[in-house]
Amino acid sequence: MDGFDLDLQTTKFDLRDLPQFIYDMGQGVPKSTKYSLMFPSYIQLTLTELRMHLRDYPLPLLHLPPDSHEKALNLEGHLVISEVLIKKAEHLRKLYIPLTKHMKNIEKDKHYSLTIEKSLSTVKLYTDIQVKFGSKLPSRFVWGQSYQFGIQQVMLNFDQFSKPPVDPSMKLGFWDKLRLIMHGKFKIITGPSNGLEVAFKGSRDPYDLFDSSSGFVLAFSDNVEWKVNENDDSRLFFDIKSDKISWYIPNYLISPLLSWTRESSKFVYLPNTKRFVSSCFAYYLDDTSSDSIDPIEVQSDLVEKQVLNLHGGVNFKVGFILQRKRS
Repeated sequence: MDGFDLDLQTTKFDLRDLPQFIYDMGQGVPKSTKYSLMFPSYIQLTLTELRMHLRDYPLPLLHLPPDSHEKALNLEGHLVISEVLIKKAEHLRKLYIPLTKHMKNIEKDKHYSLTIEKSLSTVKLYTDIQVKFGSKLPSRFVWGQSYQFGIQQVMLNFDQFSKPPVDPSMKLGFWDKLRLIMHGKFKIITGPSNGLEVAFKGSRDPYDLFDSSSGFVLAFSDNVEWKVNENDDSRLFFDIKSDKISWYIPNYLISPLLSWTRESSKFVYLPNTKRFVSSCFAYYLDDTSSDSIDPIEVQSDLVEKQVLNLHGGVNFKVGFILQRKRS
C-alpha cells in the first residue's frame, strides 16, 4: 500500500439510530438486542496504490495502479463491529490454561492455572461501504484454478474472527463463515475514463503466462457501477453497470510484471531478458533495467485478441441460490 491515509470518525447518523442501522444491514436483527461489544465508526481511507500478492506469483491477486491526478482508492462508509451480550451460562466456554508444563491435576494445582471464560457468540460486522477506483489504468482482480491454493491460505485467517467449534460438527466453509460474520452492502464506482477488470487465468501453474495459460479478461470501462448485495437478494448479488464491456485474451508477457519484493516503479519487463522462456518462476530475481520503459504505454498493449466488445451501456448481473447439503 502506498499513500495510506485512514480517518476514523463517529457515525454520520445519531447513535440512537444505531439499532435501526443494524436492523437494515443485518437482515432484521431485533432492535432490542443487547451487546457486550459495540464499535460504531465511519471510515475514510485513501490510497495512491494498492497491490495484493499471493506468495511469489507473477500476477497480483488485486492491483489498483497509481495515478498522477487521482487517488487509486477512495473508500468511505459506516463499519459497526459488535458482539451479542451473553445472558446464559450455556453460552460460555471455560478454558483451563496451565501456567507450568509440570501441572497434571487441575483440581489439586488450581493455584498454578488460569480459568478463562469466553463467549460462544460471533463477532459480526455491519457496513455500507462505498469504494471509488480513480486510476487511469484499469484496476484488475485475478482469479483462476492456479490461485486456489493461495486463496485458501488467505481464507484460513478468517478463522480468527469466529470461535472454535466445541463439538464434532463439520467446520464451516469460508463462504458460510463470511455470510455469518459480515452483513451489509458494498458499492464500487469508477470515473468516466476508468475501468475495472476481472482476469480469469488459465492453466494450473500460477507461474505459466505463456500461450493459452493467459486465460481471458472480462473488462468493464467508463462509469462503472458495481453493487454488491444491494437488495439483500442472493439472486441479484452482483449488479454491474458500465458504458462499455469487453472480453479479450491478454498478453501478460509484454506488460510490466510487478514484484512483491520491490516498489511498482522497479517492475520486471520480460521482453528485455531471455532468462524466462517457459516459466516465470523467480521472475523477481531478474535485475535487468526497465527505466526506459513507460508502464502506461506497455500496459495499454495488453490486449492480444479482442473476443467481444459492447458499447452503449451494459448491465451485467450475477446471482446464485443457496442449497443445503444433505448428509
